[in-house]
Amino acid sequence: MSKSFREEQRIIKEKEREARKKERARARIRREINSFNREISELESLRESFRHKKTDLKGINREWNNDKSTSLRMEMVRDIEVSKKFEGEIATALKNKLPDGLQSMNGNIGSINNVVGGIDHQIESLNKKIGELNSKVAVARKRLSVI
Repeated sequence: MSKSFREEQRIIKEKEREARKKERARARIRREINSFNREISELESLRESFRHKKTDLKGINREWNNDKSTSLRMEMVRDIEVSKKFEGEIATALKNKLPDGLQSMNGNIGSINNVVGGIDHQIESLNKKIGELNSKVAVARKRLSVI
């Protein structure tokens, strides 16, 4: 065998080694990208779930506000007291309990608003994390394109 033939074989093997090394690097980067994309998908699903729950809670809050407003507008709440009648005594007891009920409704409405605020914060955090992962995907794709 001539020296040039052996040199050519060595160069071919070196190029094959380099090609395998590059392919392993590409495969590793593709796995990274797939992992980031799976995580993004999971976070987007979670974010969507939070958005649906937030919508549900806002609907419940509207219902509570409507019920409270309806209760306050009802004429019978103010004028139902009839003296010396069983219904009047019950009405008086109910009228006396009304402020407690309204206060409880206000507390529930406030609690729902707090939960909605917490959900908004979680959605913002998820959006930030999704943005970070999208940036990592872009960087990884750029690294992939130069290999």
